Amino acid sequence: MEEKLLFSTFLKDIKDKEHFSNSTLASYMNCTESAVSLYLNKKSLVGFDKITYLKQSLATIENKNIFDYVFNFFPIGFYHGSRHGIEGEIDVERNKEKTLDFGHGFYLGTTFKQSSTFVAAESEGKDRVYKFSFSLDGLDFLELRDIGWVFFVAYNRKKIPDTPENQHLIRQVRKVINHGYDVIIGPIADDKMAISMDNFFNNNISYGQLIRCLTQLDIGDQYCLKTKKACNNLKCEAIYSCFDDGLRKLIREYAFESSQKASKHAEMINLQKDNGKKFVELLKEYGKKRLF
Repeated sequence: MEEKLLFSTFLKDIKDKEHFSNSTLASYMNCTESAVSLYLNKKSLVGFDKITYLKQSLATIENKNIFDYVFNFFPIGFYHGSRHGIEGEIDVERNKEKTLDFGHGFYLGTTFKQSSTFVAAESEGKDRVYKFSFSLDGLDFLELRDIGWVFFVAYNRKKIPDTPENQHLIRQVRKVINHGYDVIIGPIADDKMAISMDNFFNNNISYGQLIRCLTQLDIGDQYCLKTKKACNNLKCEAIYSCFDDGLRKLIREYAFESSQKASKHAEMINLQKDNGKKFVELLKEYGKKRLF
């Protein structure tokens, strides 16, 4: 399948939506029309300075945000960001040793934004975002929300102490894992949630504060494909190359700004004290309750 150079993809989107000529784009990017033509035809990578000019021009002249073009071009769907590319068959056991939210598996996010910011985190690599079609037809799946999601993530992140009083809770989570679901679905606890998640697991904020932060950040869902059967329902629709240095820097800049905003947002929510239960209290409460 032909890979699509991401910058060329959304530069064309800008041109088509705003009816810009190549000369207008050239003036916005402080480059020649021939350079714009090369970018549009995927024959040249763009430097960060050109993207910076375009970003500033759109903001000051057209009152547009370049990130709207980058991310709004892609509808809600199924995306996977890879820093090294996917070669051969998908191996759901490959990340078995990592402490991931839902354990080992092949992860899909529902937004292009989350997948692209993940791969752009490093300064170099073969960054790609894959767009898939995917169906749950014929699959055994579990959707986790609220307190069930919290404890499942806590277990996989090794946040539940392996003590006698927590054995009932641990057995429940392990029962879900050993059930052998094809897919597990739930919110993404990404970098924007990191501060609130840590604060919750460290008993600094309540469960209510954590959920408020989660719902207000609107971070999307993740699908963890646990079996080969689930992967057989995947069909790759497009591959977007993100290894253009200029574009990678732009997305990293966006990710940093978003992380800073999320941190401030979390701090505000953390200051809104409530009478909700802390993690240690919920561990005790669900020590004898049914969780799933």
